[in-house]
Amino acid sequence: MLGVRLIDELWRESRYVVRALLKAPAFSGVVVLTLALAVAANSAMFGAVYAVLLKPLPISHPGDLAVFWGADTSRNRGVVELSYPTSRTGEPPAGA
Repeated sequence: MLGVRLIDELWRESRYVVRALLKAPAFSGVVVLTLALAVAANSAMFGAVYAVLLKPLPISHPGDLAVFWGADTSRNRGVVELSYPTSRTGEPPAGA
């Protein structure tokens, strides 16, 4: 009989919530808008995090990826990323 009692209590609580929300429509509207905004923000953040951090890269062998770093002493900069042409020749492209 625990299930019947639980359903009965849930029904009474639901009716009470509906009556309380109908008594204060402005508060109800603010609550609904706040929840909608929170769900939308959560969805947007998860979508951005998934797209940037969690989604696997569309390559067949991710272990073959590499990042090349080098020192740029001509411009008094420390460690910089190297471009593809620089990594192939060892020299920066003309005009760079």
